[in-house]
Amino acid sequence: MTCEPTCGAKSTPICEMPDWSPEDENRSRSRASKSASAMRSASSRGSCVVVVLGLALSLVACDRSESPAPKSTPPGPAEFRELDRGVGLMGQFDFASAHEIFNGLASRYPDWYEARLDLAIATLNRQREGDEQVAADQLGALLKQRPDDLRVQYLLGLITLHSRSPKEAEPLLQRVADGDPKDAYARYFLAQSLLAQGRMQEALARFDEAIALDGRLRSARYGASQALTRLGRSAEATKRLEEFQRERNNPLGRLAEFKYTRMGGKAEAVNAPQSNRPREPVSGAVFAEPVSLVGASKTLTSPVPSAADIDGDAQIDLLLPGGRGERSRVLLRRGGGFEAQASHPLASIRDVEFAAWGDIDNDGLTDALLCRSGAPPLLVRQVERNVWKPFEIPALKTIGEAIDCQFIDADNDGDLDMLLVTRRGGRMLLSNNGDATFRSLTDRLPRPPKTGRAIQALATDLDNSMRLSIIVLHAGGPHEVFAQEGAWTWRSAPGFDAFIREPALAVVAIDLDAKGEPDLLTLTPDYAVRRWSKQGNGSWSATTIIPASSPPPEGVRPQLAAADVDGDGRPEIIVTSNEGISVWQLRDQKAERMLTLKDEGVTSWTLANIDSQGPVLIEQHRDGSVTLRDAGPGRAPFALLSLSGRDDKATSVRSNASGIGARVAARIEGQWVVEDSLRNSSGPGQNLTPMAIGLGSAPKIDYASVDWSDGVLQTELGLEASKLHRIVETQRQLSSCPLVFAWDGSRYAFAGDILGVGGIGYLLSPGVYAPPRPWENFLFAESALLPKDGRYVVKIDEPMEETAYIDSARLVVHDLPPGWNIALDERMQINSPKVTGRALYFRRELTPERAVNDRGEDVTAAVSNVDLIAADPGEHDRRFIGRLTHDHELTLQFGSDLDAGIGQAILVADGWIEYPYSQTMFAAWQAGAEYRAPTLEAKGADGHWHVVLKEFGYPAGMPRRMAVPLPRLPKGSRTLRLRTNQDIYWDRLSVAWAEPVPIIARTLPLERAEVREIGFPQRSTGIQQQPSYDYSRMVPLWDTRIQSGSYTAFGRVDELVAAHDDALAIIGPGEELHLEFDATMPPLQKGWTRRFVLETRGWAKDVDLYTRDGQTVGPLPVTGRGAAVRDRLNRQYNTRFASGR
Repeated sequence: MTCEPTCGAKSTPICEMPDWSPEDENRSRSRASKSASAMRSASSRGSCVVVVLGLALSLVACDRSESPAPKSTPPGPAEFRELDRGVGLMGQFDFASAHEIFNGLASRYPDWYEARLDLAIATLNRQREGDEQVAADQLGALLKQRPDDLRVQYLLGLITLHSRSPKEAEPLLQRVADGDPKDAYARYFLAQSLLAQGRMQEALARFDEAIALDGRLRSARYGASQALTRLGRSAEATKRLEEFQRERNNPLGRLAEFKYTRMGGKAEAVNAPQSNRPREPVSGAVFAEPVSLVGASKTLTSPVPSAADIDGDAQIDLLLPGGRGERSRVLLRRGGGFEAQASHPLASIRDVEFAAWGDIDNDGLTDALLCRSGAPPLLVRQVERNVWKPFEIPALKTIGEAIDCQFIDADNDGDLDMLLVTRRGGRMLLSNNGDATFRSLTDRLPRPPKTGRAIQALATDLDNSMRLSIIVLHAGGPHEVFAQEGAWTWRSAPGFDAFIREPALAVVAIDLDAKGEPDLLTLTPDYAVRRWSKQGNGSWSATTIIPASSPPPEGVRPQLAAADVDGDGRPEIIVTSNEGISVWQLRDQKAERMLTLKDEGVTSWTLANIDSQGPVLIEQHRDGSVTLRDAGPGRAPFALLSLSGRDDKATSVRSNASGIGARVAARIEGQWVVEDSLRNSSGPGQNLTPMAIGLGSAPKIDYASVDWSDGVLQTELGLEASKLHRIVETQRQLSSCPLVFAWDGSRYAFAGDILGVGGIGYLLSPGVYAPPRPWENFLFAESALLPKDGRYVVKIDEPMEETAYIDSARLVVHDLPPGWNIALDERMQINSPKVTGRALYFRRELTPERAVNDRGEDVTAAVSNVDLIAADPGEHDRRFIGRLTHDHELTLQFGSDLDAGIGQAILVADGWIEYPYSQTMFAAWQAGAEYRAPTLEAKGADGHWHVVLKEFGYPAGMPRRMAVPLPRLPKGSRTLRLRTNQDIYWDRLSVAWAEPVPIIARTLPLERAEVREIGFPQRSTGIQQQPSYDYSRMVPLWDTRIQSGSYTAFGRVDELVAAHDDALAIIGPGEELHLEFDATMPPLQKGWTRRFVLETRGWAKDVDLYTRDGQTVGPLPVTGRGAAVRDRLNRQYNTRFASGR
């Protein structure tokens, strides 16, 4: 090795990279928590990068007194905007487009530091061949210009660490850690460099420092667990692993990985320099002076106003209940004020005390549950826009008056259920069946206490389980806290012994510190506010944050709410007081009085977001008058977010259309704001208004992560202040089956998917799960596979929220004589005949001369060719994914008798299906809505229809060919009929006759199998739900959850997938099993064709809330092969633990 000094200061040498031990590399990377890089393999680039590193180390020590180079013309506002656009594209993982922008700017303005830095970051993340070295060179040049720049040193340190040179990365990362004592990521990656060198004690110390700086950096806890394990401190290692696991569903929990946005702020593109002129500070009152909405009137009770978009014009309106004996008043938003609508249907209903609002039938129209004095609640549905009709619910008729009500999705099935408390002291939960009927689930709750009547109910996710817990307050106690264990199953939640015994008048849930977990606030009988927080041992304990005070006069409702009223991003506490309404702000774990809105005539109030200025107060007075306290000038800007689980009436719904139950974690200039769309007050009743996110001095929300009530993750970028942003749940495919890509001579082309038949834990109805078939044979289309460097290359990818378990994979070649074709006896089998997977060869085939659907439409052209233009299945049932409102029938007329052919008659079908999820199946079961698989009938010469195959099955996933052998058909059959209410797209249909043929079939040797982390190929969907994936367009991250457990270490896994032995290659989202098969074969004879079949054994499992064991990798599936080989191989290869999001 030859080394030469680079400067006199330290004579730091520039050297070739020292030898790297593959064993050390595997130890440091294979067990990482999803921390192996999405960047390309570093095996052949290390020496070049280390040369740049040597330059970096020398520059930070050298004299910096050389004369500056001449300056070029500085960029202007237009260029600043262009740079910002590139930064935005980086946030969308469009690295190539961002690179193009930054490259142009850096070329035109070579002295513009931000443009050159962003170009290096875009180059690093674009990950084309050689990009990592180019990025290192670009950063080396920048470091020469600014030797003290910690950002550049950090990026070079990461590149060097990723290049498998931890010893060389250490000094750079150490300098960054020393230079920025608050950078948790620098300490984490420094710890990784020490861990890879075997310096466990030092690594542990750095991991602990990272945890102390950022408790939400989950990877640091996992790294500490690794270090402790290698130090032999197993008990401590287990504790750290449990801490890592506990945060897996926290929206604020973060992983450190070699991926953009997960390497820390210093590895992210920077915006153009901003003006140093500070934003004008806000001053003045938080609430304006009250203005009258309605004057005094007769009232005997304390009704509670509420807010919702009543007339569907995207503006928030008000319902002012009249209370006992009186009519309500409807005030519609018009311009900057409100206009009374005395003739509105809701205004004609008497005795209303309060209301809950939500879209009960997911039709895009808001409905209302009106709770009345002395009468049962009344559901009033909007059957057409502004056409309101009362709707009778038998379960409500006998409960009497309700004193609290709200809409929630209690069972995560995509519609709104009702949670009520009655005047008689009972609590009631009604489940929405999705078909305009409800059933009581009250008997599914634990038995109520014998003492104390119920006074309030609250629904919240207490433990980041994505399932709602229910809290019921009782007058005099004890209270109840129910945790949801599964479908319609609740139990008394542990850890609430102190909570249930302490008297309380009201309760709300709020994340006071933006930690990703809620606290509970209770209003005590002496009008103190207590904060209940979960402790490390799982118990909940309280501290008093607002001292006791004199109670308000009789007739005033005790109310409590939590909301950001001044726009600083932190919630305030709003509480009824003896003077009116008090607002408190939390400072250092104690609340300080922010203001008191003095008005002793107030008997009830509601806090509502009616515009982009944040919450307003609507106050009901003892004399029947109602006033509005609008936003005052003393507020920072807000961004309004209106959430919905559906876009239009043609879209099937996964989350409820009102967005109730969704949670938003908003990142704003390095700070978090966490809110959810559940009720943020003690009620009674429930508003339906946009979420208001206070921005402080920031101009926008940098990004917002939305957790929908069905478990879907979604990220929105750049949400500007003072605007209403409508966020609709992305109706993307979350799970299906592992994808197959194949080298076709020019690219890795999408071929289809496999193992849809091997779904683990797929729910059919509560407690009933579909049995998986742990194998599937997949027929490639003609010309789908061509050799690449002497091998056929097939990739099994997992781009969705699921885990694939691959036991074995074989590539079988079928060479067919001239005139012969092939289909596989493959389908998702529902009823007989049994699927065999065997190849069926045929030379005679009939396609229908005429095809007509159930609507009388001629669809012959649609079912005659494989062109991804299928017969239209008909109207979709918008309640349930993959289901039609009516049976789709295809009547197929052939030109000759189908019972007279030579050989075994088979139905050959090309097509695809839109799969429902486990959650969808639960919702459909609840509504009594069946999914009926295709049935085949034949019309005989006698003119009668005969069932040939009853619900025989369907194409098991994305576009593919299936075949099913037919029993003897009725004599003279020339017409067949397919009937199903599943969302199946028939692309081509035919009848063929399978015969024996002297074909040549061979199994190709497996030459290489490797588990890789690759990212997520871009998906596109056609108008008929036809999926397609572009392997050349990858993003490193996607909104996915990762099932907890041990995955296969990245690297070679030939032994795992070479044989059927229950030893599994386990891959998760963004990963693939790369397979190479020897392409050495004799050339085809003239006129012959070559077809390929991928024979795979394995399973798949998604993270749907209703999938059995859907949150974990285990238990591992088995078929009963010998345990010795299986267990040895699983222990050897499946060592990479991952969890979370």
